[in-house]
Amino acid sequence: MEVVFSNAVAFMNTAPTATGVSITSNNGGIAVGNKLMGNYTYVDIDNDPEATSKFRWLRDGLAISDATFETYTLVIEDSGSAIIFEVTPAASTGTMSSKAVSSSAAKVASTYSSFQTADVVIGQNNFISQGPNQNGAAEANTINSPFSSPGVVNGALYLADYSNHRVLGFNSITTVNKILRATDPGVR
Repeated sequence: MEVVFSNAVAFMNTAPTATGVSITSNNGGIAVGNKLMGNYTYVDIDNDPEATSKFRWLRDGLAISDATFETYTLVIEDSGSAIIFEVTPAASTGTMSSKAVSSSAAKVASTYSSFQTADVVIGQNNFISQGPNQNGAAEANTINSPFSSPGVVNGALYLADYSNHRVLGFNSITTVNKILRATDPGVR
């Protein structure tokens, strides 16, 4: 709180606040790819005009890098997370600084389904097998404990075959019966 003396009269000035802090979506849904808008009402009981208030978006309680505007477009990393919009109102005169005010958390729809049908099988003989190394020893056409996310470099797919201590590389994913083996043509 700032106190100003003028002709022996004290005037008190109060910091601005934000009310009605909320999140809305450009199409009503909270899902990856949608643009979110942070909403708030600037309130200053001393009628000090608003300056440049500060904005921040948080994912599961942590600040999202470079998300410092009133809008934010959801990215894949937000899938399944709780997103919060935060505003720190600022006045151009009087008491200029204030405390941050946050919206309620908005839960982002998960983009993953645990029951999706496989399009391609890598390292198994068919779509229903599930044993490591096809229940045998490590071979060119097996995989055991794929680890981390696959990578694509210059059009080739790379998989970390963790338990076999190797990386498998595939030039293409087009195969007969959609079963890809490390011995197929085009495998690195």
